[in-house]
Amino acid sequence: MKNIFDKTKLGNLQLRNRLIRSATWEALADERGHFSEEIYGIYDRLAAGGWRSSLRS
Repeated sequence: MKNIFDKTKLGNLQLRNRLIRSATWEALADERGHFSEEIYGIYDRLAAGGWRSSLRS
């Protein structure tokens, strides 16, 4: 039986686990639409916690 911590493939991309985050809106971009330091912190914490992929449109 597979679980969320098993390796998997998404197309040609090999993933260490099955944790995938869907696209979300945090409203944290600067006035030019660029990432703020706060949003970089969110992605740093997600990566440190084991999330390996984020689906974006």
